[in-house]
Amino acid sequence: RSGAEEAARNQIGKYHLVLVEGPSKKNEKVWQGKTDGLRRCMFDPQPQNFINEPSELERIINGQNHTNDADTNPNKRRPVGIGEYVLVQVTEATPSTLYTNLLAITTLSTYATLSANA
Repeated sequence: RSGAEEAARNQIGKYHLVLVEGPSKKNEKVWQGKTDGLRRCMFDPQPQNFINEPSELERIINGQNHTNDADTNPNKRRPVGIGEYVLVQVTEATPSTLYTNLLAITTLSTYATLSANA
């Protein structure tokens, strides 16, 4: 295997802060964004499980596993918007693209604050 394939495989399970760019060119039901390392990420903009509690977001940023107990109340979920920051977890990866689950809509300042406390 190439070094790029190995690096991609090592991303599986990791969390990333992503700036949302909008619908994918190939499939409008899938959205894309970029990590701070400029890696392309693909995700569903209307996830089934969604983190609404800051304490759960803080647990993930601090390196603890996501509990999958995210709030599934449809009244609290909303689609993500272009220009927002989201927290994602990588489920599949190629050398050029990360395929992810959207976990939470956040802000850069919230993420930075929680990361600084990690």
